[in-house]
Amino acid sequence: MSNKKNYYILSINLNKEINEKFIDMFVFSHPLRIQSQLNLVKTTNCKIVYPFSFLNRKLNNLNSTIKKNLFNFGLTIKNSNQISITKNSCNLPEPLGVGYAISLCIAKGSKNIYMVGANNLKSKEKIDNSSILINKMKKKYTSVNFKSL
Repeated sequence: MSNKKNYYILSINLNKEINEKFIDMFVFSHPLRIQSQLNLVKTTNCKIVYPFSFLNRKLNNLNSTIKKNLFNFGLTIKNSNQISITKNSCNLPEPLGVGYAISLCIAKGSKNIYMVGANNLKSKEKIDNSSILINKMKKKYTSVNFKSL
């Protein structure tokens, strides 16, 4: 029997409520978010994915140990309803972490995406930009199985 797990856990932004040993990767999509959490970025040993095009000069000064945990997944913001995902980047209407994380999963070939902590996507009372974007992505990428836990 193999010990290899068949899932990968992403956290949108740094989350100190969940022990890092359970998280495989942190995902940032908004330039101000990674800047505001720069001190936490410096102390984590986990992989961090964000669009290098949003790179702040402060991040250039990070030591090589931290830099080896930083990975680029491109993000272009287009003020339209068009969403597109390629192997190495995505186009989204706004830099929402949930859309960026889903794009990364789809780009890397995920067929099942389980979301924890996302709004109840069936409740009309809790509709916000994130749930609207998730619903658009669900309609466009029908080969991917989206589940809220």
